[in-house]
Amino acid sequence: MISCPQEINLFKKKVIDDPNCPICLQQVESIEHVIWECEAARDVWGLYSRQLQKRSIRNQSFRELVTNLMEVLNKEMLTEMAVVAWRLCKRRNEAIFQKVFTSPSILWRQIHQKLQDLSLLNHKPPHSSSSNVMANSMDQWKAPLIDHYKINWDAAIDHKNCRVGIGTIIRNWEGQVMGTMKMNRPLYPDPYLAESYAALQATLLGVNMGLRKIILEGDALKVVKEINGDNENWGQAGMIISEVK
Repeated sequence: MISCPQEINLFKKKVIDDPNCPICLQQVESIEHVIWECEAARDVWGLYSRQLQKRSIRNQSFRELVTNLMEVLNKEMLTEMAVVAWRLCKRRNEAIFQKVFTSPSILWRQIHQKLQDLSLLNHKPPHSSSSNVMANSMDQWKAPLIDHYKINWDAAIDHKNCRVGIGTIIRNWEGQVMGTMKMNRPLYPDPYLAESYAALQATLLGVNMGLRKIILEGDALKVVKEINGDNENWGQAGMIISEVK
């Protein structure tokens, strides 16, 4: 799950001084603006179904819009809408915390890949097998062996405030979600350290849930190699990885 704390809410709580959208800088940011009304968001929606393009959110909340769309759109189009909305929120967070803005064309390719992955997952036989070692690619989720659980983790860095956001999801061999976790912690904003700490938190989540046959999967190749390797690393990140092992 991607958290999307809108600027208007932060402004009301006096966390920030400017409630305007950090991407377009023209309108007050709300969830409706982030996902639907912002020009940057409309550029992305323009690449998708015309039924979605023609929809207006005026005088209604995004929740009300989704409720109305659920009555007229098929499952495939609703899935498409959910993935686009999720990726728009994720892009917003990346723009703020990582100072990276993904163009509509690249975003379209990422969303298209995610939709393909979901389609493959929904039609995959439940006993599909995969390697018992930690995967180093997040391009396509693959089910673990029967009676095993796969834990995916990721970390995002807020350099300005020296904080790290962590997201974790656990699925069983049938692709069913068994648990999720998100947290935000103060930590030196180093990518290697952040991913190592995220891997530890993901592992602890699985252990605390009573899971033993665990496969960790992350996209931080250096961390994955360190966890799989035998080399000792007495640095801060290395000590965290030793706890993962």
